[in-house]
Amino acid sequence: MLLKLIKGALAKAPPGAGAAAAAVSPASPFPDAPERSVVVVAFGPSRSNPFINMAKIMAEAYARLGLYCHVVDMLTAPWPNPELESLFLNRQVRYGIAWGGIGADMELNLDGQARNAWGLTNTPVFKMIGDHPAYFLDVNVSNHPTAVNLYGFVEHRDFFMRHLQTQGYGAIAPISQIDSLEPEHLDFKAKQGAKIVFLKNGNAPEDLRRAWRARLPASIANMLLEMSEELHATLDTTHAGDLETSVVGYFAGLGIDVAGRTKFLAFYIAQLDDYLRRVKSTMITTALLDFPIEVHGECWEHIDFTGRHAKLIPYGDYVKSKQLISEALAVLDMSPNTRHQPHERFVRCASRHTLCLTNRIDYLEHEFAPFGQPMFDFNPDSIRATVGAVLDDPGRHVEIGRLIGVEFKRRYSATQLIDFFEMMSDQVQLQQGPDPQVQRFLVWPPKRL
Repeated sequence: MLLKLIKGALAKAPPGAGAAAAAVSPASPFPDAPERSVVVVAFGPSRSNPFINMAKIMAEAYARLGLYCHVVDMLTAPWPNPELESLFLNRQVRYGIAWGGIGADMELNLDGQARNAWGLTNTPVFKMIGDHPAYFLDVNVSNHPTAVNLYGFVEHRDFFMRHLQTQGYGAIAPISQIDSLEPEHLDFKAKQGAKIVFLKNGNAPEDLRRAWRARLPASIANMLLEMSEELHATLDTTHAGDLETSVVGYFAGLGIDVAGRTKFLAFYIAQLDDYLRRVKSTMITTALLDFPIEVHGECWEHIDFTGRHAKLIPYGDYVKSKQLISEALAVLDMSPNTRHQPHERFVRCASRHTLCLTNRIDYLEHEFAPFGQPMFDFNPDSIRATVGAVLDDPGRHVEIGRLIGVEFKRRYSATQLIDFFEMMSDQVQLQQGPDPQVQRFLVWPPKRL
């Protein structure tokens, strides 16, 4: 039904007719909003609830800017959805934000044929994707030209551009403050006596290796075991961008060219990327079992905390982590096998003037090492030395965290992500829109591309 209404409205209403169209659909949550002025934020289920909280953060940010924002929980929203129907019918939707890609494939029925709502109405939709595309190939595929895959890391975007780029766009999310707090709202003296926390779900690397042996043909399991052992030996120098090279090289040694085989590469990259993350998180925790740290997360059954100084707190809630970051002496973290952009934990810590203790990556060495940013290598001695230095001089390291926060906020505003959405939305709509009539000899839009 929705697409029939949209089809009729778009056929009847010329550009600029949004106000007249709004009068026929009182279900709109923003009946007075002009054409192309409402941002739709969609989310679904996620572990520790980051998607719903990021959706709320975005809605609050748009409200502060005086902009319209409509949040949709794709898990619980009724369908057909009268409010969404009216927004599309009234031509009010400017663009959509789909956390984890959830909501970007919203299909509506037109005369018995399913069509993508965003593509049908030439409305940009930003798919916010935090994981390597190898894990969710289908989520990363874009079958209409108004989709923008927005990645947190260069390594992930580059895989998309090499293997999955179809009609949509691939981009890197700009660095922006998250859950920002000003220094006057923090007790820096109390932070000196607080804990170092590791906000991380675990997973046993040996469980994954056992799964390979139990569930895969022996030849494939043996290949994965060999590749994982080679990568384990180079933890500090191997990153997500190198995994594809490693897989291609391994099979080239067997006389097999898999460089252009997306499904083939994705299977092996997903296994090895997951394995390295498990090894790294396990190494950090086991190295610090005799340090007074708190590990907040799930899936740590493979580590015995009994009688150790480190404390495990089963936990999984994004909202609670805000207070933990604000109050902590420091927050432990690790990059997701990436090196060119900061991880979300570092951004959240810097936004709250709290020191983040993480592994060495290019971004931190270039941008924040001059401000005293500590970094460790992936070996137990380096991890222990980094944490030990903080515990030996908490006052100095709390001050480093404060200074890094000041510099971070000087460089990155709280609206940079929204500014990017607005800019890229203009780009997409221009490419898909009518002739802007800038030049008489510009024939736009092209018909054969």
